Amino acid sequence: MFVLYYVYFNNGLAWSGYGMVRNIAGGNVTMPEIYTRTLASVDRSDWVYSSWVPDAVVINLGTNDQLQAQPSIETEYIDTYVNFVRQLYVWYGEPFVFLACGPMSEAYCDAVLTVIKDLEAVSSEYNIYFLDQRNVLNSTNQCCGHPDIDADVTLAELTTQYIRDILGW
Repeated sequence: MFVLYYVYFNNGLAWSGYGMVRNIAGGNVTMPEIYTRTLASVDRSDWVYSSWVPDAVVINLGTNDQLQAQPSIETEYIDTYVNFVRQLYVWYGEPFVFLACGPMSEAYCDAVLTVIKDLEAVSSEYNIYFLDQRNVLNSTNQCCGHPDIDADVTLAELTTQYIRDILGW
């Protein structure tokens, strides 16, 4: 059985503009809080996590945090990200977690790699992997820096194959 929860907050199944600790358009509600909601736009955290447990979770958060413009928040970003992933393990047991970076920005890739390193230092039981989504966009598959349909297909194919390889599917 293949169950995947894809958290990609610039494209696809996500709420555009939100980040891990900062949102592109401001506001105090960030994705770790929104994730706890049954309905993203309803300010109520009543989801029963045991009712649906994914085999894998993919997270791509960092573009909207704009770490390159606000380097002072990098520590907060890393700490919040580490705590968010640790909470996933509380909710779901032992999912495979894929922390992505790219395709729209590479400015947060080092911070994501630090998150992975910090989590691995806490426990060797975490199944955490870096999902590299850089170097996908080019001059023909984007609009205003966002992936177009062709880039989305490429990202989906690369992501799916990487997860299949790791999980042995």
